[in-house]
Amino acid sequence: MYLMKRVRSQFITFCILLALLLTTMLYVSQWAESPLVQLAFADPVAAADDKASGENTLGNMVGSQINGVAETAKVEALVSVAENNIGARYVRGGRTPSGFDCSGLVQYCAGEALGIELPRTSYSQAQYGIDVPMDQLQRGDILFWGSRGGAHHVGIYVGDNTYIHAAGRGEGVCYSTFDTYKPSFAKRII
Repeated sequence: MYLMKRVRSQFITFCILLALLLTTMLYVSQWAESPLVQLAFADPVAAADDKASGENTLGNMVGSQINGVAETAKVEALVSVAENNIGARYVRGGRTPSGFDCSGLVQYCAGEALGIELPRTSYSQAQYGIDVPMDQLQRGDILFWGSRGGAHHVGIYVGDNTYIHAAGRGEGVCYSTFDTYKPSFAKRII
C-alpha cells in the first residue's frame, strides 16, 4: 500500500514538473526564435487546431498540453484519495475516514483531492457536473444508481468497468465492478 501511494505521489509530482517545463518552453519561445522549441513541437504545432483563432501556434499547443497534464493530475488525485480509503467502514451519514456512506465518500474525496465542495447526498450530487454517456466513461467520473431525479447511490469510476464506493455494512469502502452492481448514469466533475 505504501509503495502504491509513493508511486502515485511521484506521478503527480512528475505531471506538475512537466507542466512547469512546458510553460517555461512557451515563455522562452515568445522571447526569441528557439530551435529547441521549434524542434520539440515541429509536428504537433503543424497539426494543432486552434479553435478560437484558427491558428496553429506553439502557445496553443503548450497550453493544451498543460491543461491535459493538469486534468490528469486532478483525476489521479481524486482516485488516489478514494483508494487510500479502501477498507474504511460503512457508517450511515459518515463522511470521514473513520466511516463513510456512499455520498460521504465522494464528497470527502472531491474536497480533499480537488477542493470541490460537493453537496452531501447522492441525490444532490447527481445535479452537479456534466452528463457523461456510459460508453464514454473516463477514470474519475462519478457514477450514480437510480434516476437522475432520484439517485440513491454514488461511486467513483477507476476504469475497466470498476469503481470505488462505500458499499454498505459489512463491506465498507471497496472496489466493485459493473458485473456486480451496474450504475445508471454518470457525471464528470473534472
